[in-house]
Amino acid sequence: MDRIEQLLGSITPDRLGIEIGPWFSPITAKSKGYRSLILDVYDREQLRDLARKDPGIPKEMVENIEDVDLVGQAMELAHLVEERGLTGQIDYVISSHNFEHLADPIRFVQACEKVLRPGGALSMAIPDRRTCFDYFRPWSTTGELLDAFWERRDRPTPGQLFTHYALHAYGHIGGTDLTGWQIDSDPAQIRVVGDLQTAFSQALSQRTTPDIWPDAHCWTFTPASFELIVADLQALGLIKMQVAKILGPNGHEFYAHLVNDPAKAPDLASPEFARRRTELLHRVNDEAGINSMAAMARDRKNSAVPALANTGALP
Repeated sequence: MDRIEQLLGSITPDRLGIEIGPWFSPITAKSKGYRSLILDVYDREQLRDLARKDPGIPKEMVENIEDVDLVGQAMELAHLVEERGLTGQIDYVISSHNFEHLADPIRFVQACEKVLRPGGALSMAIPDRRTCFDYFRPWSTTGELLDAFWERRDRPTPGQLFTHYALHAYGHIGGTDLTGWQIDSDPAQIRVVGDLQTAFSQALSQRTTPDIWPDAHCWTFTPASFELIVADLQALGLIKMQVAKILGPNGHEFYAHLVNDPAKAPDLASPEFARRRTELLHRVNDEAGINSMAAMARDRKNSAVPALANTGALP
């Protein structure tokens, strides 16, 4: 599965779009002819300076950092676009590994609804908590996102920072410690590397010096848990965008495509809505167990049992 093709979908260079925080690897790059506005909390020179200081970023990639057109947080998207007089005229918003960092994802989706034209698309690559360093973290819930929305958060909470660092995991794959892996990777090779004291210090620092702007995964998802949250928020009338498709996992991520096509909110009291929520909740539980130690033991046990046809045994 080619991730760029999955993210772009029907997006073409002639369409007017916004890419959220691409840093040194833009998907809809201006250099490739895309009419894309870049949003980031830093301007181009600040981003290039950060990239030069990061030993994990090849020097040649620094030149890929393009001009930032909208300087601010993703939750401020509606205001930033309004200042340009482009509200309701944007064809797409594309985001790769940003949604999980947002302090207030609901406010971001609402902003996308305002800036996108009718039928416009929100296309996102989101880490799958089962195949990345969030492996030991529980999936985020609708209620947790509601707390962030009601509090109008603009940064991670101390508790989110603690969880991010305390449950950080590596997968020892092919002799190398990785922060992302495949859904069928051996879970026995995944171990927690987060340090409790460091995590506690990070959380205390956020409590005592809230002006610090930490970077962390505030939220964790699987494909079904993400779809469940969207369905809940639609039913509650907080968002109107519709899920067009959810694809994956592909390596350590999955892809969510939402369309700005407001429809009547589902009836919370209807049997059909209750049935759909129940189905999604079962899928969330099933997804959580796909790459567990118990699943690995079961699969190995089953694979060790010879097929009846091979043994001549009677049924």
